[in-house]
Order: sequence, then structure tokens, then C-alpha cells
Amino acid sequence: MEVFLNVFRKVRPKAFVYEQVFGFTLAESTEDSESPMNKLLKKLCEEFPGYHIAIFVVQGNVFLILIRHRVFLVGIHDVGGGAESIAMLRKVVEALRLRDAWDKSVHQICSQMFAS
Repeated sequence: MEVFLNVFRKVRPKAFVYEQVFGFTLAESTEDSESPMNKLLKKLCEEFPGYHIAIFVVQGNVFLILIRHRVFLVGIHDVGGGAESIAMLRKVVEALRLRDAWDKSVHQICSQMFAS
């Protein structure tokens, strides 16, 4: 995470994508109940104001054979479209999820029709 922040400090991108395993969203210990993801988000908000960040969880078997869910943080600065761009991205992701659910439903119906 510190490497990411160091690069971020030098580059100051208009947009970024940060990908991690789902465990990134969970607390590391009982003594420290804050997840690494929350720590990163706090640092980004404190050090780099003006970014709007969306969090997406992708099931592990969507792109890979591995069944490990992935977490994507997508940030877009105000100069890159900020909140408006994040809102559009959320709509696109939701449309893809609905399409995926539709494709699975159609596949199930067709399988049942041709099974008999």
C-alpha cells in the first residue's frame, strides 16, 4: 500500500484503479479493527482531496479460474470528471451485472427446454 501511495504522490494521476483480494476489506487483527482498505481510503482523502472513489467487488470466477473475489477501487479526480464520471461508471458496471444475470437466466431456460 505504501508503494502505491508513494507512486501516487509523484504522479498525481487524474484517475486510478487499485485492485486487491477481498481480504483487503477485512480487519487484519482483533486489536486493529480497521481494514487496510479503509486505511488507504482515509490516506487518499486526507492527502489527495478532489478524488471521487467507487468500490467494486468482482467474483473471482468471472475473469480467472481462481475463485478469489477481487476488490477494485476506482478513483477519478475532479479535473478528470470526478463525481459525474464515477456515476457513469457505476451505471456501466450495473448494466454489465444485469446483462450477466440475464445471460445466465436465458442459458438456464434454454438448457431446461432442450434437456427434455
